Amino acid sequence: MPCQLPADCLNEIFEYLEEDKPTLYSCLLVNRFWCKISIRILWRDIWDRIAHHYEMGEVSIILGTLVACLPNESKELLFRNEIFIPTSTSNPPLFNYPAFCKVLSIDVICRLIYKYFDQNNLQNKEYLVVNEVIKMFVNQNSSLKRLTYYWTCDIDPNDISFTCLSEAKVCLTDLSELNCTSSLPAEFFYQLSQICHNLQSFTIDIEEEASNDCSVSFVTLFLNLQEIKFLFLGGTKFEGFEKLQYVTFPKLQILNISYQVPKPEYVMKFLENNGKNLKEFYIGENNGALTLSITKFCPNLKKLFILFNNDELDILKAIFNSCQYLESIFFWCGKRFLGENEVLETVAEYSPKNFCELKIYNDTVTELLPEELESFFISWESRTPKKSLNLVIVKDLYDSLEVNEENMEIIKKYKNLALNLTAEFHEEIVTFLKILRRR
Repeated sequence: MPCQLPADCLNEIFEYLEEDKPTLYSCLLVNRFWCKISIRILWRDIWDRIAHHYEMGEVSIILGTLVACLPNESKELLFRNEIFIPTSTSNPPLFNYPAFCKVLSIDVICRLIYKYFDQNNLQNKEYLVVNEVIKMFVNQNSSLKRLTYYWTCDIDPNDISFTCLSEAKVCLTDLSELNCTSSLPAEFFYQLSQICHNLQSFTIDIEEEASNDCSVSFVTLFLNLQEIKFLFLGGTKFEGFEKLQYVTFPKLQILNISYQVPKPEYVMKFLENNGKNLKEFYIGENNGALTLSITKFCPNLKKLFILFNNDELDILKAIFNSCQYLESIFFWCGKRFLGENEVLETVAEYSPKNFCELKIYNDTVTELLPEELESFFISWESRTPKKSLNLVIVKDLYDSLEVNEENMEIIKKYKNLALNLTAEFHEEIVTFLKILRRR
């Protein structure tokens, strides 16, 4: 007689397959027992997979599944408003899919519904479906972990009022991550500030036309934040940061200020108040005073990205000297920035003993000579204590990094000699680099 693994044991095994979606999908077809366990994991964060499927047939299937899960009162509301969205079957769904979600993406829901209504020549009633679908997720979840809300289509965010629901106070209480845009209504930020007392990570796109003070006031209410990420869009200088510079976040470990940045003096003051606890700092700015302030205020950094001008080699050495826990640094080389060879020489000689990852981006043809690269590997090998180095050469899909073939041979040589070196050539879309290049 066949022996079946207990649900807890099988669930633990399937957890390891969370990133291996094809294998996890195949588990759905084994039997109902396996299907029940794997479907919970697949629907935990379904939105990234849904977001890439906007062909009309796929939109209809996905939206039909969501509508099939709606409670009867919601279906009746849509019927009274002459909104008819076909489902794949008249039978109830096999599972209560919304209850499995730990992530809610308002923007993906809005795009799906807007796409369906646009293709079917329906107008002015999208918000009714949006609100009923969102209300279903809020009602069915006792504990959402991440909320994503960007205004990406013609559905007015003022027509979406899920934070007013009494159930929102339950499902959003343990929210740990919020990703949103500053252009959302002020009421949205106020309501969340009354509910979400355990927020740890906050990413906000600051748009030029938005009311920035509202967004900043909201951030200051969450002193337990461990990660803050600001995306300054539209080339705007974010004057609202003037207020934020004086706030202390005692648990903050990651600060990311991409694209355009606030005034350097605001960031420097913020680092003076919060830099001691920072483990990671990313900023798209090449201001000498700001760069030098890292040596004073951020002694415990492990990861760093900042732009070094071609005359700031001494500042880089000072950072290595002051940040003795630094493990990873991301350089942009070429043009008016530090050259690849001087970066490699400085890393080999001055980087702290725990340093183990070097990322280099160059949007021009590399000027690094093979003998210079080989000299770096020899110097790295002679370091005490010896530590493996992860060398990452980053290129985007628009301006691929030109890699000298002789340099490639040098890298292969030292990899083959097993000198504790791994070299990776990534094709990454590094959006903020692209924007910085246009400044």
